[in-house]
Amino acid sequence: MIQASLLGFPRSGRTTLFRALARGSEPAGDVLVVDLPDPRLDRLAELFRPRKVTPARATFTDPPVALGSLRGALPPELAEADLLVLVVRAFSDPAVPHPRGSVDPWRDLADARAELVLWDLAIVERRLDRIMETWGKVSTAEREKLSQERQALERAREVLDRGDLLGAVEFSRDEERTLRNFQLLTRKPWLIVFSIDEGLIPEVGAIEERIAGEYGPESGVAVAARLEAELNRLAPVEQAEFRAAYGLPEGGIERLLWRAFRRTGQILFYTYKGDELRAWPVPAGADGVTAAGTVHSDMARGFIRAEVVHFNDLVRVGSIAEARRQGLLRLEGRNYTVTDGDIITFLFHV
Repeated sequence: MIQASLLGFPRSGRTTLFRALARGSEPAGDVLVVDLPDPRLDRLAELFRPRKVTPARATFTDPPVALGSLRGALPPELAEADLLVLVVRAFSDPAVPHPRGSVDPWRDLADARAELVLWDLAIVERRLDRIMETWGKVSTAEREKLSQERQALERAREVLDRGDLLGAVEFSRDEERTLRNFQLLTRKPWLIVFSIDEGLIPEVGAIEERIAGEYGPESGVAVAARLEAELNRLAPVEQAEFRAAYGLPEGGIERLLWRAFRRTGQILFYTYKGDELRAWPVPAGADGVTAAGTVHSDMARGFIRAEVVHFNDLVRVGSIAEARRQGLLRLEGRNYTVTDGDIITFLFHV
């Protein structure tokens, strides 16, 4: 389950987006667990007819801090998040005046980036100062460890001094191990969410394309959060009728959820066992043993092999039996690299 934390300037629409993510239910506090909408899982449920279907899930938190006032220690929800969801105001509402007097999402996004870069830079510089203070007071062996840490931090400082994000730069394995200890916010993947009003819906594609040009593919999404929150209160049929009547696009929240998921570098595989069909997130590039351990530690410990068929092949032939007959159900070993959309049965012994 991915852990995502919302962050934005005051009056950015963050709370409205949080309610929209709840998809019709009222959030309890500042933590929200959301099912990942998954058409593949729905299609597999039609094939297998299981008694229980369990989708992948994501946890979203709305911590009590805002950009423009980050001070002291970060809330753990923010410091430990897998993903930062940066909510940027792009809507106009006279009843909710913008703190700076005008709505300019690109200005606010640049300010957010600058603040988070400076936040990380302060952490790095404080640690470097501490290393220099203790340099002459430690043993040679300890100094060697500090030297490795210092090298990683100095490289991070160079990146931040340029105004770049640490997550956009490739570090060595040792440097990554060092920087992981500091919970730096620009090392985390970001999903930039423009909270728009209905008038900007025709410009969604252009907005997302511009964000992608600056921050990478699928790094941003534009959502009419207030409208989505209101639509979520309607029954699915009424939602569809309303969207059709007003020419509204489908799936703003669904698109946000999928992009949040992919920004964390995860893929999905599926299992069907004991009348339960389930989706499992795993890091892209994971091997068979890692995937087995996601399901249960005993499966990884006693891994023998995995029976694998891809979603596309299974749907095309219609059943596991036919996939086996056509040679599409494969036996894979420990080092098999899991593919997004695999349906896997793990064989193990403990």
